[in-house]
Amino acid sequence: MNSGHLTKLIRILGMLGSDHPAERAAAALAAHRLVRSQGTT
Repeated sequence: MNSGHLTKLIRILGMLGSDHPAERAAAALAAHRLVRSQGTT
């Protein structure tokens, strides 16, 4: 992962602390998709 992707992942992971369940779920899915798009797990 390059630094741009890592910055985006950090921002996404920060949303996992949201009080809103739907926002947490969307953040988890976005993080999963970003990591998988980079060929990592």
